[in-house]
Amino acid sequence: MAKKVKRAAKGRRYQKAHKDGAIKTLIRTILKTFDLPKGSVRIVKRDGRRMRGDAKVSRLRESWQR
Repeated sequence: MAKKVKRAAKGRRYQKAHKDGAIKTLIRTILKTFDLPKGSVRIVKRDGRRMRGDAKVSRLRESWQR
């Protein structure tokens, strides 16, 4: 029997988005990780409006903390 080896790092879907990362990068990562078609992911603010691609993840987190 093969010995079970524990991974050193978690899988991509378990990693947090960096606060200084762009929303467009976050969307691209989600699409790639879950093998989704382009346009199927939309990141929105708490009021339902979409986030701009050049906005930072920290702004997204701020909008959902209010």
